[in-house]
Amino acid sequence: MATTAKLRHEFDKRTDNNFQATEVLRNNEKLWKEMGGPNPDELFDPSYQSLGEAQLAANKLQIILDKGGKDRDQLAQCAEEIVEAVSQIRLTGWEAIYRERFSITPMAAWDAIVRNTEALIGRRDRESEMRRKRLAEPQRERRDGDQPDEQSEADIFGTDFGKFENIVGQRPFGWNKAVSRASEICLDEMRTLFELHYENVHVDAHRHCKKPPTRKSVYKVLPSCKKDYQRNLSVRLAVPRAVKEIFQQMHDETNWGKLEQFRLVLQDICQGTTEVHIANQEESEALATAIRSGPGNNHGIEVGDGFKKIPAGSFVEIPKAFKGRHSKLETTAQIYERSGLEKLTVLMRPLGSKRRPAMLDAFSKSLFGKSSARELAEKNGWAADEMFNKMALVLYDQLFLELADEWSRKGKANLTSSDTNDLARYFLIGMHIGQKPIFENICANCGCFLSGITNESDGLSNKCSGLPRDKDGHPMQNDDGSYQVNAQPPTQS
Repeated sequence: MATTAKLRHEFDKRTDNNFQATEVLRNNEKLWKEMGGPNPDELFDPSYQSLGEAQLAANKLQIILDKGGKDRDQLAQCAEEIVEAVSQIRLTGWEAIYRERFSITPMAAWDAIVRNTEALIGRRDRESEMRRKRLAEPQRERRDGDQPDEQSEADIFGTDFGKFENIVGQRPFGWNKAVSRASEICLDEMRTLFELHYENVHVDAHRHCKKPPTRKSVYKVLPSCKKDYQRNLSVRLAVPRAVKEIFQQMHDETNWGKLEQFRLVLQDICQGTTEVHIANQEESEALATAIRSGPGNNHGIEVGDGFKKIPAGSFVEIPKAFKGRHSKLETTAQIYERSGLEKLTVLMRPLGSKRRPAMLDAFSKSLFGKSSARELAEKNGWAADEMFNKMALVLYDQLFLELADEWSRKGKANLTSSDTNDLARYFLIGMHIGQKPIFENICANCGCFLSGITNESDGLSNKCSGLPRDKDGHPMQNDDGSYQVNAQPPTQS
């Protein structure tokens, strides 16, 4: 009996085998044409006629091999490769697969299974095409404003990375290629997180079943990777609960209603919306002081310095409080003190902040406009799955930024972007230096350790080449006067 998973596996297996067979035929194209074989490109998705012609050509080669006996020259080896390759070629049409593998499946069920499989394969092909298109897009040229600020201050250990940073004033080798592939790596990470979430939803929905059905998906997470994510062996990004509630299965990713909900949730995520608990009166007074010291802002209540839980530049939401000029901040602080709130909604990176604005690219900013997700996609000519991928990348950026921001506020290790490239470069240089041992040989005469470059007399080298000698220092020669180079012990002198 056929299932969607079995049919897709059979289709993929036949496609892979046909591709490998066509590669063999291309490598032996001259011999293949002499036998009258069809064009190898026609055999990737063969018809009955092209497959029959290929088998006829392979039979001719097999007859030649049988006449040659057991002796095998290079031509015979090529013929054997061709015969083996042709034997692997299979028809990839649904009718042929049904007849050869799943003939007992009822036709009504078979039609539904084929439709599901075609949908999965079609989306996979679209994903591959979109990825090739994204990687082929030209990268934006560098502008003057792109240069990071110079880091000239030493850290707490007295190390000044500014002395070593970008000395030549050029981007690292392969920069454009790395940038073009970075989005694909980030997208794969988000795809893995969503697939694990869908798998958990599927398992929870079929807990009452003794044998739950296999979940249909375009993608697959390897069991070893799945176990690594589930065990939380390292700090990883996590899909927020609000996003998980929107997407319960893979088909939701192409639902415009779900994508619009995703857009609204991303607005809160991009601004770092979170809840902060006020533990005691001391923290309440510190927050009131931070509100009073904040700058006037027409977009929200921007706090100043003085409260550790909420960094300066963030917005706090206080019911019935004024949002506006500096003259009203005293009134706002008084309203907060009278409210006795123990929990506040805070925007850690608000859109209109003067000191701590949200870090958004052009697409992320468009999510805050009046246009819906569908209108944005239609304006740019994107399909629903393309729109989801772009929004998933925004989610990745904001989750990573939030994690880095949290580490910085807690005093954990967190490098600036301007330091990362150079530290990685010097780390790799150090690893390369460490590959060569300090002492490489032993002197055959005195037994001391030898290091450095041969025949370079300096403080870093004590090696030199010489004639083979015995233990008394006399040259070792043959009767004809030539030196006994093979008599030297397996060490360097």
